[in-house]
Amino acid sequence: MRAVIYKGIGELAIEDVPVPGIGPKDVLVKNMRAGICGTDISAYLKGGTIWGSSPAD
Repeated sequence: MRAVIYKGIGELAIEDVPVPGIGPKDVLVKNMRAGICGTDISAYLKGGTIWGSSPAD
């Protein structure tokens, strides 16, 4: 499957990655559309490691 991979500030790549395995209590969902929010854009422009991280990370 194709996935967008965050490589670093201002750098994204579209890569082929394996379809994730699922267990007996999992569900695999095919995504038809996706969106982003403002914090995603900030993380892309300023660095993804500071967004959504706790001090312990």
